[in-house]
Amino acid sequence: MTIFKPNFHKTFVKFFALLFMTLLVGGVFYVIEYNSLVNARYQVNALKSQIASEETSQTALQSQLYRATDPVKLEALASQYSLTLDNRPQYLQGTQWVSDSSL
Repeated sequence: MTIFKPNFHKTFVKFFALLFMTLLVGGVFYVIEYNSLVNARYQVNALKSQIASEETSQTALQSQLYRATDPVKLEALASQYSLTLDNRPQYLQGTQWVSDSSL
């Protein structure tokens, strides 16, 4: 006597189809995440090299600034234009307060 189990066969097909779909979706998700990780690493390395080049240019600018504000050069420039050093400069002078009511 043969016993037919038609629902049993459908259950296996559904199980294997679900397993295949899960593996397929998981594989696609893995590839997408791996590509985004590789892109992030590439961007980090590019930013590191950009930071290094910016630090180099900052060092060059600081060097130019220090050479331009060298006290010996500034004193020579001041003597060239007949400038004198004021020990007590008065930057703002005024006895009247500026406000809307004083107009």
